[in-house]
Amino acid sequence: MTSRFVIITFAALTASVISAGAVGLTLSPSATSNTYSGVLTVQITGLTNGEPVLVEKYLDSNGNGAIDLAEPLIDSFTIRDGGVSVIGGVTNLNVPFDSNPASGAITTTLSLAAAIEMVVAKHMFRFISPYGNFTPQTNSFTVTNAALAQSVSGTVSVGLAPVPYAIVVVLSQPNFNFVTAVFADGSGHYSVKLAPGSYGLMPVLPNYYTDQSHAGMVTLASGQTATADLFLTNGSPSYTISGQVADATNGAPLAGVFMQFESGDLFAIAFTDANGNYSAALSPSFWRVKLESNRLARRAYVTAQTQVDATAGSVAGVSLPLPKANALFYGRITDNASVPFGNIDFHAQDSVQQFKSDGYSDASGNYAVAVLASGGSWSDSPSTSENPTLYNYIVNSFGDTAISAGQAIRQDFIATRATAQISGRLQDNAGNAVAGIGIGGNATIAGTLFNIYSTTDSSGNYAMPAAAGNWSLWVNCCGNEGLDSRGLFDPFNHNVPVPPTNAVLNITVYPTGTPFLTQPMRFSPTQFGFNLNGSPGSNYTVKASTDLVNWTNLFSVNLSSNSMFLQDTQATAIRKFYKVQKN
Repeated sequence: MTSRFVIITFAALTASVISAGAVGLTLSPSATSNTYSGVLTVQITGLTNGEPVLVEKYLDSNGNGAIDLAEPLIDSFTIRDGGVSVIGGVTNLNVPFDSNPASGAITTTLSLAAAIEMVVAKHMFRFISPYGNFTPQTNSFTVTNAALAQSVSGTVSVGLAPVPYAIVVVLSQPNFNFVTAVFADGSGHYSVKLAPGSYGLMPVLPNYYTDQSHAGMVTLASGQTATADLFLTNGSPSYTISGQVADATNGAPLAGVFMQFESGDLFAIAFTDANGNYSAALSPSFWRVKLESNRLARRAYVTAQTQVDATAGSVAGVSLPLPKANALFYGRITDNASVPFGNIDFHAQDSVQQFKSDGYSDASGNYAVAVLASGGSWSDSPSTSENPTLYNYIVNSFGDTAISAGQAIRQDFIATRATAQISGRLQDNAGNAVAGIGIGGNATIAGTLFNIYSTTDSSGNYAMPAAAGNWSLWVNCCGNEGLDSRGLFDPFNHNVPVPPTNAVLNITVYPTGTPFLTQPMRFSPTQFGFNLNGSPGSNYTVKASTDLVNWTNLFSVNLSSNSMFLQDTQATAIRKFYKVQKN
């Protein structure tokens, strides 16, 4: 037996194994600009038949071509010689698989559609044998800023002190969609080249947080440059939320998981280390913790959100177990002429909004989204708001679909060019703009259901593509882009006919718990019904009057859900009025 000796170099976080075997590794392309829409092809040779390879990916924040101790591990997954992930007899395209039929060699492609994949930086890949069969191989994939004539520059600081190597994220306006991201240098200075347009710029760095309401807002005309200084916070008091992300079935730690923390306008990020552990320095508050599902699609996990109360101090031991997907939606996305759309981000959500998952389409338009079937339904659709190539399209929808463990269901999508637009403003009942909230809609056109989606900008404005039809609009209730994160709710349904070609709908939302009576309906000469909307667990009194002067108590109820149907069986008057108050 050949002896092997392990040498660990802590400064560079590398390990070397003296081995008789020689493994070759190539990445293609090795460098590209941040406008690249293709894939990264990985080839590994010299393996033992059926051998697994652990792939780790780091962001080289200082650009020195080495993996340094403080640089984040942003992905970690295993690929096996000859390995393919299959659910219900269909390949899960998101999980890297070996397309090379030769034994002892792996060829796979990695999607670069997720935002974090295209940060302008060196991306360091390390390929490791879990059994120590070969010397760990390190290679870099470089993302450069496209050669554009417009730029924004500035300094990232905490107070007056520059912050080295912070990430500056650029979001398009008005929909806050990811455009690109760059690292600040060792002096906190950054510069990013952009196409003409309007943008919001936001700094992020593990163990700091930022106020999104203070994002740098710039508009660039052709050939223009602008300055935007940005600010992070690690203020006092600063508490931490920490714990571990692991497989829900076997407890195996999950490394390189991208995490986001939100509390109102405050935002922070973290990554799990090689042992699945994480820690984030945050302000005293309630924090919503979200695991970025589009990168976990590479490992076939579904994600959920959790909320942590850090108002009184640091919170440790916040474990986040992730279940593996056991069912699959798959199919193809094309336009009306069967031309495929590649690198399209697909979202899936269960009907009770507990779990979500992501997937991507390949160059031929084929896609897969792995989900967790547990006796309920899931909806699966491409995101028209997060895929720039679909901005001027409407896409068909299948709605909620029952799916069982081990099942693969085909759903093909056709994107049709929009011929109209629905726009407006979202505000609260005091007239304040409500930013960063999702607004969706659907319509059945010629027997086919279509979905549209947008996110309100910093002024509460939104705009969505549409086509002729009767559209039903809704404001997202829950989650990162939901009203509940702002303590608001929308009690009404919104119907918008198209034409007119440019339809306008302004929407007012209300503080959670504000009572409303909606959907009035007469059932008989003596029976009149309506829905009471409010906060579950709260007590309300409904009153009735025939003259708007004298009011009598009609119902006193405790809501068990957001809405309750009530019926007045003594509605004999020609006119009768109703009102509700919270007790």
